[in-house]
Amino acid sequence: MAFCKYCGRKLEEGETCSCQGQAAPASQPAFQGGQLALTVWANFLHIWKSPAENGQDYVQNGGLLTAAMLLLFHGICSGLFAVLCIGKINGLIGLGGSLTERMKFSSAGAFFLTVLYSLILSVLLTVILFLGNKLLRGEGGIQEMLRIASMRAAISIPVTLIGCLVFLLNVPAGIVIYYCAGALAGTGFLAAGVEGIAGLNRDRKIYLLVGGMILFAVVFLLFALWVFPSYIPSNVRELFSWDNLVSSIASY
Repeated sequence: MAFCKYCGRKLEEGETCSCQGQAAPASQPAFQGGQLALTVWANFLHIWKSPAENGQDYVQNGGLLTAAMLLLFHGICSGLFAVLCIGKINGLIGLGGSLTERMKFSSAGAFFLTVLYSLILSVLLTVILFLGNKLLRGEGGIQEMLRIASMRAAISIPVTLIGCLVFLLNVPAGIVIYYCAGALAGTGFLAAGVEGIAGLNRDRKIYLLVGGMILFAVVFLLFALWVFPSYIPSNVRELFSWDNLVSSIASY
C-alpha cells in the first residue's frame, strides 16, 4: 500500500494521485478540511491495523501533511489533559475562598501552552532521530523521521484520551495512564516506525531507538523544568520571586 507524498491519500497498486493536477483557484486551499480529515483518519486506521507492516510503508511513503496533523492532534489531546489537571488544581485553590482566587491557573493558557510545547517536543524528537540516523549511516531524511515521530502520536492520541476519561474518575490512575502507558505505547510504535528506515541493520535500529529515547527523556525533563514556570500565574511567581523572598526576610 502506497501513499501520496503530498496529500497522504492511500493509493492502490499502480495508481497515481491527481491532487497536484487539480485546478483550483489561488484563493482556495488545495484540499478541503473534510477531505484532509478523512485522509488523516484513513492513515491513522492504516497504521493501527498493522503497525509493524503498514508502519514501515507509512514511514517510506506517508504524507507529510498527515504526519503534521497527527502531531497536532496529539498536542490538542495533551492540551485537554492539561485543562483537566488545571481544573483539579483550581478546585483545591478555590477552597481558600476569596483569599486564593487570584492564585488560580488559566485553563486556556495551559491548553495552548501544552499544544505548543507538545509540537516543540515532537520536533525535537524528529531532530534526535534524524541525527541518530545520520550518525549510524542510515538512509532517509528529516521527512522519514517526522513520520516516525507521528507514529508515536498515532498511539499517544487514544492513550491520552483514555487517560483523560480515567482522570475524571481517578486522578492518580489517569496520570499513570497518561505518562507511563503513553510512554510505553509511544516507544512501541516508534520501534515499529524505526523498522521502516532503510540502510540500517536491526542492531543499529535498536541502538537508534534506545539511544534516541534516552536522549529524548533527558531533553523532555530539561524542557519541562524550563517551561514549568510559564504555567504559574504571574502574581504567584511574583509572590515567590527571589526579590520578594529577600524583602520578606529583611523585614523581620
